[in-house]
Amino acid sequence: MTRFVATFLALMVVCLPVAAQPRGDAAAVAAAERLLEQAGGADAWRKGTFEAAERAFLRSGETAELRIVRDFKKMTRLIERRSPSTTFKEWVAPDGGWSERNGARAEMPASELAAELYGLKQEPYFIYHRLATAPSELRDEGASLFVFDKDERLLCGFRLAQNGT
Repeated sequence: MTRFVATFLALMVVCLPVAAQPRGDAAAVAAAERLLEQAGGADAWRKGTFEAAERAFLRSGETAELRIVRDFKKMTRLIERRSPSTTFKEWVAPDGGWSERNGARAEMPASELAAELYGLKQEPYFIYHRLATAPSELRDEGASLFVFDKDERLLCGFRLAQNGT
């Protein structure tokens, strides 16, 4: 019986999902771990969706309220911006995109959609999610941490303060 329990426990440990570990030298991995911790912790960034509320100060002098919703698994983004004079929405997804200003909707041209979809991989929100969930190639170059895609394309770089933040 003891042998059965030990085998069962060993199998359970092997079958547990393991969070993807960033790859790189020790300094780069440590910098990425600090970055995630300062951004709310790896557990928070393992979630599949993220919603943010922000306030923007427009060139017109107006203040706008923003709502940004990201689905990391489906690679979608919704931005809603409301100011006293304008309502704006933008939707980006692999199957299409559009924008709407004060009720007038326009489909996103294919070239613009492609650029937006590539850009979604480079937004800090997605980078935090990626660091918490997917193997990422990292390089620490002193005052900077660089995150690369699996095909060695640079996705993002972070400037690091002397204290590592």
